Amino acid sequence: MEQYFKEIINQIAGGAPEHPIQAVTLLNADAMKHYPEYLYKYRACDKEHNFEMLEQEYLWADYPTSFDDPFDAAVNLKLKTELKDIERWFYQHLGEIIYFNFEPKGMAKSKHGHTLAKYKEAQARFLDEQGKLSAKAAASAMLTEINKLPYKQRQKALDAYKNFESHEFEKTVEDAIRKTLSDVVNTMRNKIMLTCLTERKDNQKMWEDFSGKYTGFVIEYKRPDYASMSDEQKRMVVNLLPVLYYKRIPGVPLLPFIEYSFQKELYGTTPDISDAMAKLFCQVLYKKYEYNSEEEWRLIGDGKTHKIEFPFVSAVYAGHKISDKDLDRLKDICQKKGIPLFKQEIRVMGKMGFQTVLEDNHNA
Repeated sequence: MEQYFKEIINQIAGGAPEHPIQAVTLLNADAMKHYPEYLYKYRACDKEHNFEMLEQEYLWADYPTSFDDPFDAAVNLKLKTELKDIERWFYQHLGEIIYFNFEPKGMAKSKHGHTLAKYKEAQARFLDEQGKLSAKAAASAMLTEINKLPYKQRQKALDAYKNFESHEFEKTVEDAIRKTLSDVVNTMRNKIMLTCLTERKDNQKMWEDFSGKYTGFVIEYKRPDYASMSDEQKRMVVNLLPVLYYKRIPGVPLLPFIEYSFQKELYGTTPDISDAMAKLFCQVLYKKYEYNSEEEWRLIGDGKTHKIEFPFVSAVYAGHKISDKDLDRLKDICQKKGIPLFKQEIRVMGKMGFQTVLEDNHNA
């Protein structure tokens, strides 16, 4: 991926999860050359909103969960390679975690750092020489502080320590991690809205799959001139990003997100996880290599509305099997908008071409 788009992604996703940064400052007249001169959207004629999309010049963004591909924008987390590190991290922070789960009633977390310090000091004795959790040593080290808890809370804390001695503890930790992983995946696929475009108007597979087997049409969008763009359009364009294709999708580390939640919840601080955030965000831009012929670009929506204004229509291409009724509908729309209309034709040797149906009449 070009450095320009890496910087865009780092600015969009590199902040705190709840405070994404707009990257409009990176967009200027010179930067526009990084975007294709033309992008295309394949549409079928069986839905009225596809004609409306052309008439009103908007793109429809939706959540990846609504896509036909169940793996689209699925987060590839590094569970197998990270599991031991995550378990070790939990062991190293058990004192703090248990303290905040079983603190005495009325004890404010922020006002009793001295008590928490004792837990943190004790947790240094949780691990044996092999780095394994020693439940007996941990319970002994923590007993003094646990005894200060009200009875019910004290029992809960002691029961928690007993669980650490169980062979099921490692499985419990793994199950908890897997749930966290699932939450991360579902959040991504249900939070970010996407719309897909392509650099090609002559992709036969896409004509078959997305334009009703050549009975639909393709909308062409021309790269705008920077000077003519509104501030809102500039904010929208920086969210237009190229898709990258991999034989093996790069993974996202989970531990930085666990650490972030831990620090924020317990101490009100937020460590820098910009690199992990950028890797997580990129999951919506990664696809398997077998899709590379699509030459796809994705416009990332703000999650507030499905309709994204995209007033850059420059031409329309009808499929060679389009019905007379649908072709007349396209003629009427293109005539009113003053844009050219072409119809696909299959030439010798199976090559695809386009014949003019309606010329550009902007200057008529």
